[in-house]
Amino acid sequence: MSDQQRALFSESWHRVAGQRLRLRPSVTIRKQYFRGESWHIAKDGFTNQFFRFRPEAYDIVARLDGTQTMEEIWAGCLERNPDRAPGQGEIVTLLAQLYQANLIVSDLPADARQLFERHRKRVIQTIKSQVFGVFFLRIPLFDPDALLNRTWPVLRWLFTPAAGAAWLAVVGLGLAAVFGQWDRARDQTQGVIDPGNLFLLYVAFTLTKLVHEFGHAACVKKFGGEVHAMGITLLVFTPIPYVDATAAWALRERWKRSAVGLAGMIPELFVASVAALIWANTGPGVLNSVCYNAMIVASVSTLVFNLNPLLRFDGYYILTDLTDSPNLQPRSARHLLHLIERYLFGGKLSTTSVRSLGEAWWLALYGIASWVYRMFVTISIIFLVADRFFGIGLLAGLVTFIGSFVMPAVAAVKYLLRQPRIERVRKRAWAVTGAFAAAGVLLLAVVPFPRHFRASGVVRAAGSVVVSTPVAGWVNGFDVSSHAPVAAGQPLARLESPELALVIASVRA
Repeated sequence: MSDQQRALFSESWHRVAGQRLRLRPSVTIRKQYFRGESWHIAKDGFTNQFFRFRPEAYDIVARLDGTQTMEEIWAGCLERNPDRAPGQGEIVTLLAQLYQANLIVSDLPADARQLFERHRKRVIQTIKSQVFGVFFLRIPLFDPDALLNRTWPVLRWLFTPAAGAAWLAVVGLGLAAVFGQWDRARDQTQGVIDPGNLFLLYVAFTLTKLVHEFGHAACVKKFGGEVHAMGITLLVFTPIPYVDATAAWALRERWKRSAVGLAGMIPELFVASVAALIWANTGPGVLNSVCYNAMIVASVSTLVFNLNPLLRFDGYYILTDLTDSPNLQPRSARHLLHLIERYLFGGKLSTTSVRSLGEAWWLALYGIASWVYRMFVTISIIFLVADRFFGIGLLAGLVTFIGSFVMPAVAAVKYLLRQPRIERVRKRAWAVTGAFAAAGVLLLAVVPFPRHFRASGVVRAAGSVVVSTPVAGWVNGFDVSSHAPVAAGQPLARLESPELALVIASVRA
């Protein structure tokens, strides 16, 4: 939206105009640069949460020290930068976001009670997200910062050129060992998901992921950050280690943030290479199986899943840093909503933060691809778990279905009923939404789709009988021809067993 179209005044301004607000003492702010533009990162030291502001918002936030009213702060912004100063409505939205994030306080007596109320709402929201994300439940266990400080004299060596040369040498030897016994490695993959191998696979998976997470934590420590949360993630009821490395968001240099994202996969590939060397030089046994599983988990799964930018794993954060696209997933979702409001609903009040046509295409394509992929993964997991663990799996699948589909549908209805931006085109918004919903129902429930699968089998005539002998031997001839009727007790074929004759002769002797 252009500056001329932006609303300068707001009907809600009287609620905040006379308040003297200030940032909490635990909040620190530092500058970062994305695509040549300056941003500001706020860190809440108590909750270890991070928030990103544009310069226009920072011009407001930096003056929240309790000495000026919001009316005075806004007037100062208009004097300093009349063309780009935020409107009253934007400031009200900004303050609401800061308020919900517990970053600001005021001198009003009721604010202390509201502070606890906001904390309670955040706790409830966290619990709800865990319940409806039961397949990706995260449970913090301890603060690893003290452990990292004690082991840092040893960990520091891992970031030296000598360690890099050793990593390259071991990874090269590991690749040579695998390619040298490629047929053996390929044949052994058939037993990876056998029931007898699942326990060893899980042991290898846990150990390699523990190395992965400590790699992130050590890299954050290398660049001066702190890591205060480590625990397990229940990924489809499977405990997996995790570490909270969000302190990397405050790093100014883009390459440092990318290095933190890669710091989990680099030691994991080292573990895969060591496991490959042990596997190539040992025979069948427990050690050989564990090393082979670790080799598979720490190489194939890491490259396929951790580097996938469509899910919010390492690859996603590396992509956001390399492309200078902070908050890529939320921004793409907001941009898609803007496109829907502007071009499908015909609304004129929708705005977007996109600066160029290329960025608009990039955000739209990423938003669609990530949404489709997340829905595919969610549906696949629901069916997989319900098939393997019918009772609790069905319940967990139902909860996840509600969180992934039902609650977004309820939120969409509330949006269509209450969103002020579509007030003038609300009927058209309902009509377009109803048309898409009807098309979806028609596509899924009415239009027939071919459904088939392939399975091996044996065709047998009705009334057929399988004739077999419990003793091995050779067929000398048949007493009946094919298609001829036979009676019970009638000889069908003549068989002889030289081995059986020798056994009989030996017994008689």
